[in-house]
Amino acid sequence: MSLHTTVVVVVAGIALLLLLDAAEAGCKTVTTFNTALTSRVDRYWSRKDLIANALAAESADVLCLQELWYEDDMREIIEDLKSIYPHHYSGLHTGINQLKSDRERGWFSLAESACTISQVGSLIWDVLPCALRKGCIGVFRKSSEAGLGCVAKECKEILQQDNIDAKCVSCLVISSSSVSDITSRCWKAYGDDLRLNPSGLMVMSKTVLPKDETFYSPYFPGQDMVLHRGYIQTEASNAS
Repeated sequence: MSLHTTVVVVVAGIALLLLLDAAEAGCKTVTTFNTALTSRVDRYWSRKDLIANALAAESADVLCLQELWYEDDMREIIEDLKSIYPHHYSGLHTGINQLKSDRERGWFSLAESACTISQVGSLIWDVLPCALRKGCIGVFRKSSEAGLGCVAKECKEILQQDNIDAKCVSCLVISSSSVSDITSRCWKAYGDDLRLNPSGLMVMSKTVLPKDETFYSPYFPGQDMVLHRGYIQTEASNAS
């Protein structure tokens, strides 16, 4: 009979659940790491280059990463740690170890990102001034979710009129330390995609993550959430 240990990691309402196979009485080690890779947190651009080195120094069998929101940051960490943690999965993955878009891409094609260029323009010229006038910026500094609620209430007509979707507003909430950060983190014209990772979660493992046992689940399926909450479930076994 295979014994399992269930580990639930909850950070700011976000959970990552692991079923660790302990059949051979080998203790599996799990490291949780809040990367805080958002431009709302100070020194984002300098910190992002140091995180892979910090993770490489860990001896854990499994890494549970939180607040890893941007696709290019995910690709960098995956590439830097591939010799140690070759197996990975997130809500943005199309399969185990497959962080790529479902769509077919030609030699030259437009990138997929959280916002379109028209939505970015609307955020900068319409939504942010509204949020400033209504006092929502001050609320954001205390709580992103409360600030979002303020914007949704006070600037509802602008959001609806400009057809700004939830994932674009999510990127605004996560990235809105400056206009330059919004444009560099939420929109990209061409090249590799710059999508937003739902819930900001990613699991990395030294051993294989089984296809049938690994999945991402939102807490509120079918609802168009601005700040997503969900969990990744997987099973790690035979870790060294």
